[in-house]
Amino acid sequence: MELKRLRGEAGLEQQDAAARIGRSQQHVDYLEGARNLPSAGDLELLLGLYEVPERVTFMRELLAAAKGGKEWWSGLDEVVLYRRTGDTAVMHEQLAHLLRMSERPRIDIQVLPLDAGSTWPSRVALSP
Repeated sequence: MELKRLRGEAGLEQQDAAARIGRSQQHVDYLEGARNLPSAGDLELLLGLYEVPERVTFMRELLAAAKGGKEWWSGLDEVVLYRRTGDTAVMHEQLAHLLRMSERPRIDIQVLPLDAGSTWPSRVALSP
């Protein structure tokens, strides 16, 4: 659903987006409806086409790890949760996405508290 929203915000029709990335309209429809997970290449092309900020690199890596069935761990400094990279809706969606992804069985997202210094003390999962 997020891809559909981003496409709409970019002012593109589904068939236009499909043509611009060299895929069928049905392929883009499956990606938008979450019937299929996008490949890293498709996701890169779509996010570029929709002019999504580079901060989404983290989300791309997260998606690739989830798709590959690998254990995936990421540590974030708490300050990145406060740094504004868009309006309130964008920030809300980014945090909500992190929480949704953290609920997957093979993904562990952890936050280093501001007062912890510069060393990761132990792995404590981010929870809603």
